[in-house]
Amino acid sequence: MSQPDRPLGSEIREEIARLAVDLRRMAALRWELARRETAADLRTARRLGLAAAVAAVLALAVLPLLAVALACWLDGWLAVPMVAWLLIWAAALLAAATAVGLLAWRRFRREFRGLAGTLEELREDLVWLQDWAERLGAKDEE
Repeated sequence: MSQPDRPLGSEIREEIARLAVDLRRMAALRWELARRETAADLRTARRLGLAAAVAAVLALAVLPLLAVALACWLDGWLAVPMVAWLLIWAAALLAAATAVGLLAWRRFRREFRGLAGTLEELREDLVWLQDWAERLGAKDEE
């Protein structure tokens, strides 16, 4: 039975208060778990990025060695000396690098917006401020 001196619904209010405390504690724990998992994932991604950069540098260092090895292997084939093969591979690599660079530049120029959204918002703010100043000046003249 319920106690006669307790107000009606006090047990429900206490239960709701305990539930609110539990919900806040649960949300805080979930937030902390998400924060820690995100930090761990960022560390893992950073390690992957570093390893990928090292691998890319090593691959780039090997490319000239492969070109030289291929030139040595092809030396004399089609009566072309090794020096000519080296020049052929160098020209091919230079052409590929130029093509990649030009394509990247063209894409950059096509997609680069350079704070376009921010500048547009600032222009709108300037128009609003000018309108506001004109209305304020009109009120002063009255």
